[in-house]
Amino acid sequence: MATGLRVIRGRDWLSGDVDGGEGHLGTVVSHGKDKTAEVIWDNGKQTMSSIGKDSKYELRLVDNAPVGVCHQTVTCGGCGEIGVIGIRWSCGHCTSFHLCSLCYVTGKHDLSHNFVRHDTPTSTG
Repeated sequence: MATGLRVIRGRDWLSGDVDGGEGHLGTVVSHGKDKTAEVIWDNGKQTMSSIGKDSKYELRLVDNAPVGVCHQTVTCGGCGEIGVIGIRWSCGHCTSFHLCSLCYVTGKHDLSHNFVRHDTPTSTG
């Protein structure tokens, strides 16, 4: 499990509709040695989910093409990370303002602004 991975409910899902319902996506923001992962769902809610703890698997991986991608010359306007890893989110309203996925899903900028998703450093979004 890695930070930034996109996930949906797995076979052992126990958290009701906190994720927004069947098929909704979330982003792994941390994972521990205790075989759990913290996920922020696209609806803004957060869960701690089992990724093998007690032989339960609450998450399935999806849409992970941007894992391992680094936008080396970009600084996140939310956390200050230089070299945004994974998806880069560019504000369509504020000139040259970018966020990493964690800052985007946790609302570190005005989310009423339009954002463009960049999967690779050369993508137009």
